[in-house]
Order: sequence, then C-alpha cells, then structure tokens
Amino acid sequence: MFLTIFGIQAARGDSATMSGVRIIVGQAAITVTSSIGGYLMGRFNTYKPIITIGTSLAALGIGLLALFTSTSPFGEMYGFLIVAGSGAGMVYACSTVAAQSACEKHELAVVTVLVNFFMNLGSAVGIAVASAIVNNGLQSCLGDHLSADLVTSILQSTTFIRSGVLSPEQQDITITCYVSSFKTAWTVMAGFAAIAVVASLFIKQHSLFRDRKDPSKSDQSEVIVDETAVN
Repeated sequence: MFLTIFGIQAARGDSATMSGVRIIVGQAAITVTSSIGGYLMGRFNTYKPIITIGTSLAALGIGLLALFTSTSPFGEMYGFLIVAGSGAGMVYACSTVAAQSACEKHELAVVTVLVNFFMNLGSAVGIAVASAIVNNGLQSCLGDHLSADLVTSILQSTTFIRSGVLSPEQQDITITCYVSSFKTAWTVMAGFAAIAVVASLFIKQHSLFRDRKDPSKSDQSEVIVDETAVN
C-alpha cells in the first residue's frame, strides 16, 4: 500500500489524500477476507490451505501491480489491489491462530507476541527495501537525463513533477523513471511473496480444538482403593 500511494502520486498526479482514498478498496478487501478466513478456519478446523491460498493471491496481486503505468485505468489498479488485499487478509487472519495451535497453553502469550513482532518487522523491512529500490532506481534513471538540481527537487516531492518547472519532455522522462522504479520494487516484493507461498507449504497442521481435561476425573482416577487391605 505504501508503494501504491506514491506510485499514484507520481504517475497520475493525484494528491496524497486522493491517493489514499484510491487504495481503500485494498484495505476493504483485507477486512472482508480476514473475516471470511476466520470463519472458514473455524468451520473446517484448518488453516494451512487458507494461508497457502492467501500468500498465492498476495503474490499474484503484487505481481500484477508491477504492470500499472501512467496510462493504466484505475479500474485495473483497483482489481489488482483487491487481489493482493484478499490474500493479505487471509494470511493475517490465520497466522496467529496457526502459531497458537502449535504451542502449549503456557506459551500462548509469548507466541502471540512473537508473531505480531515478526509481522511488524517484516512490514518495516519491506518498506525500507522498497524505498531503497525506488530511490536508487530514480537517481540512476533521472541522473542520465536531468541535472542534479532537478533530480534533487524531484526526489524531495512528487508535486514538483507537475509544478511547471519541467518541460513536457522532462516531465515525461520523470514519470517514465518513476514507473520503471516502482515496477522494479513491485517485482522484488512479488518475489518475497512467492517465497512465502513456498514456505506456507511446509506449515504443519494442528487441530484448533483441544481436549479439556476434567481435574476431578483425573484426581479420581489416581485414587486407588485396596479393598482387601481395608477388610
């Protein structure tokens, strides 16, 4: 979603607010599929296939976003966001439960915290890697066609692209460089998502329902009365 907002601003000239509004469909897809994934998980007592399907949809959606250009219709982008968001929603709904089902009761708190920590860490690392790819791509591409001062101004704000300072030719070059850089970033992110698909195949399935032991029964079973000794 982070890349999508800046990609829309650079490629289509939308404001930051409008760019955020356009990605609401992706967030809505995450919300809806999280609920659906949670229901299916409880209904069929399984989470592994849901996670595999979710990572597959996420990888597909991210890969499709790499096809977005300055002339692509927004309807196309909305479809890509729905696919990617649907996959992410399934993964979010099942990841924590999958980890909790594989641990003992006294480990639940630690496992839950670790799952959330690594999910947040993955998001932070992903944003950092994607930002580095975009910035390096822009500096390399723009540096071949524009002066250093213009490159610095463009990197500081996407609004500079259509501020009137750049000539039509320079503006086209800048937009092309932005689209190319974001395409590279989306392709790398799709590769990471593909690795997640493969990793999901090795998840072990555990039952979501655990047998509850009756303490009174267990205590009674441990009491052995020797009737011959009493008599």
